Amino acid sequence: MLTLPVLACALAPALRIAVSSRGGTVVMLDDRIRQIEGRITALETDILKDGYYDETFSSRAARVVGPIGLAAGAIASTLAYSSVTAPRPITTAELVVAQREWGDAIVRISKTYLAGGDYVAAAAQAADELYGYGRTDVLFKPTKAAEVPFRPTGAGALSYFVGGDKVEGGYAEDKGFALGPGGVGWKKVVFDNHKFDLNGATAQAMGEYYFYSAADDSVAKVEYTFGYKRNDDGRVRIYLHHSSLPYPGKKPPPPVVPPPPPPPVPMPAGGGGGYPTA
Repeated sequence: MLTLPVLACALAPALRIAVSSRGGTVVMLDDRIRQIEGRITALETDILKDGYYDETFSSRAARVVGPIGLAAGAIASTLAYSSVTAPRPITTAELVVAQREWGDAIVRISKTYLAGGDYVAAAAQAADELYGYGRTDVLFKPTKAAEVPFRPTGAGALSYFVGGDKVEGGYAEDKGFALGPGGVGWKKVVFDNHKFDLNGATAQAMGEYYFYSAADDSVAKVEYTFGYKRNDDGRVRIYLHHSSLPYPGKKPPPPVVPPPPPPPVPMPAGGGGGYPTA
């Protein structure tokens, strides 16, 4: 069995424990302990910055702190650590719900607009609930945005959905996609997913969605890629949104039109006219 002085000497490189030659007294250097505590605090802060939000401390931190805490018993007893778990993985069911909520929000904004309500406020609330603006970077490429094709800010996204003239700092090219074609509104949005890809706290979806005009039965088909991320409040929000109209493909060649028949050849004077005969 190791005696305390022997154990302390074995751990000296890690803890800088000094063993006095008189009586084997173990002296722990307070300044070194403070350094260790500072490193642990910095590690915990770094972990929280990485996106962990539980009240537990990471296994990574435990691996660093564990040997020190066990060897330095007195130090470990004065510090409380818990273990950290990663954000809960996103499920397929959550993606389906997120897509339904997005489609319902488009229809709700349209209805509010057609009813003369505050559709800008409705759109702003939907953007906060559905997109990660203010919580994470958002990569948004709207369908019908040419002059300013990328919208990294909430204001830019809102401009696209309700119109550039309705948002401070909005873009003139934006006519308000959520208001429907020509302002007639949308009555339904249907998602047709080609593929889901689940990656823990993030997930991606690709496919086609169909927008039904509120004025008639016309349908607009748009292709999409969505990326979803679980935010610190536990809610799944969009961090990637790319939409585009289907590629029209190669245009067919124009139909071949046969040339007109040649005009009649005039007969010599005194003839019967028309085409000559053999």
